[in-house]
Amino acid sequence: MAHEELLETIGLTAWEARTYLALLELGSTTTGPLVKKCGVPQSKIYAVLESLIRKGLVNYVIKGKIKYFQAADPQRILTTFKEKEMAIEKILAALRTKQKKERQAVELYEELPAIRSMCVGILDRAKADEPFYGFSTGAYPEEANKFYHWWGARKHVAGIKDHLLISKQNQIRFEKSIEKEALSEVKKITRYSKISFPGDVGIFRDFVCLFTWEDPPTAIVVKSKNLSQQYKEFFLGLWNAAQPM
Repeated sequence: MAHEELLETIGLTAWEARTYLALLELGSTTTGPLVKKCGVPQSKIYAVLESLIRKGLVNYVIKGKIKYFQAADPQRILTTFKEKEMAIEKILAALRTKQKKERQAVELYEELPAIRSMCVGILDRAKADEPFYGFSTGAYPEEANKFYHWWGARKHVAGIKDHLLISKQNQIRFEKSIEKEALSEVKKITRYSKISFPGDVGIFRDFVCLFTWEDPPTAIVVKSKNLSQQYKEFFLGLWNAAQPM
């Protein structure tokens, strides 16, 4: 990319970029030679120079009542944009104070590819040792069983602290669905509850995910800090009273 185009990408107009580059080559000069060098019309050159002066990229001295313009050190470009960055940060801080509280959002995912993509998106937000809470009937079709094995493995690799509650009435069926080599790991994260759960729910950060395994498989994701907190409190109350696997 040419120097002129680079200067335009950081906020200078085409005429400003040409003028600044010409001044770098000419050194201290009057407008006559400058106009010839940069190609900016004589009628516009003073307006362009004034703009560059305001941006701190050009200065001048007066010799015998004649102005001689010269380009500021290119380092000034970086300084100028650092100053702008600081100003923008102050503006953003002020705008955040005016921002309305985030509204509850609901998203629907149908079919396993979309549900898997949603789950991977949740993992992208996750940090090691963050808690994930889930409760399940423990009785679901083979398609769901394969999905939960995949999902559990992905959470394990990501370092998520998984917690799973299963309806006690489905304990035998649930344990039979787990591969022998995975059983010891599943035992570490699972407890059985006397509550007969109506469906499968996952809770992570401000997200509550509801899974159904009819045709087509569906996940409903609700983003709500208040709802998520209520589900976490409900889950932890049952978790503390539940029987370990």
